[in-house]
Amino acid sequence: GGMTAAVVVGDRVMWAEGFGWSDVEKREGVRPETRFRTGAISMPLTSTAVGLLLERDLLRLDAEIQTYVPDFPKKQWPVTLRQLMAHVAGIRSDAGDEEPLSLRCDRTTDGLRRFAEASLRFEPGTQYRFTTYGWILVSAAVDAAAHEPFFRFMRSQVLEPLGMDDTVPDLWTEQIPNRATFYHPRFAGDSKYGPELAREGGYSCFAGASGFLSTPSDLVRFGLATMAGKLVQPATLKTLQTSQKLASGAEIGYGLGWDLEAASLAGEDSSWVGHDGEFFLGGSGSFLTFPKQGLVVAMMTNSAFVDVTSLASKVAQSFRRP
Repeated sequence: GGMTAAVVVGDRVMWAEGFGWSDVEKREGVRPETRFRTGAISMPLTSTAVGLLLERDLLRLDAEIQTYVPDFPKKQWPVTLRQLMAHVAGIRSDAGDEEPLSLRCDRTTDGLRRFAEASLRFEPGTQYRFTTYGWILVSAAVDAAAHEPFFRFMRSQVLEPLGMDDTVPDLWTEQIPNRATFYHPRFAGDSKYGPELAREGGYSCFAGASGFLSTPSDLVRFGLATMAGKLVQPATLKTLQTSQKLASGAEIGYGLGWDLEAASLAGEDSSWVGHDGEFFLGGSGSFLTFPKQGLVVAMMTNSAFVDVTSLASKVAQSFRRP
């Protein structure tokens, strides 16, 4: 397989490069414009769309989700938009590499079928349990509040204003130029060596949970714009990037679609805000912003089970020498 990376320092892209194979069989190399699956890195993008709608007073974080998505049945406890965004709503987890990916969802609410009837796993606010399904519901709320399809709203309000032309919905039924071929590593004991093709399929049913293809160059552009206050106002960004708390008062180290991690860069205390995009089906990625240092790193690969976040952290270290 292959990998691509990009780094922003200050206000410009300092590095963007591809390595290895976009398509092993055809011997096509990875280029900076090769599109990879974002996985859960989609969540900070979708979170920004929520932020724009909060500023327009079209969404409220503590409103029950049925205010915006009446197709989602009421549960044994109320569920709010905030709880969904923080993964504390009790929504069940997706089926990982067993997900049926041959389906295409033309409407965001079509994706709700996978989990809408299931009861909540726990009382909202009492536990943190990461789930992509909850973010299909968040996307449906964006769709309803914006009065237009989710991906169209994302294109006009987030992607186009930033020149993120390589970021598109992951529709496997269409021929998308520069899309990487996705692989699954073979493990010890397999009779053949080398990667095998990941199962065919796309993530359109996951919408803003993990439904995009993108490039590290686009993602660092997005990171730079969020830090510079170009999309949502600083106060809105702070709301989205503040660690949420459980009912017990315990911090979860996760905001509203943004992961928050302590780090050390070139010997100085730092922290990153971003997301990883661990993926079972054909790839993983990492998107890290270091607001204190004005540094953004993004890396993506077309092979599953690669610890891209560790690699991205090492890249950040090398660009932050004392």
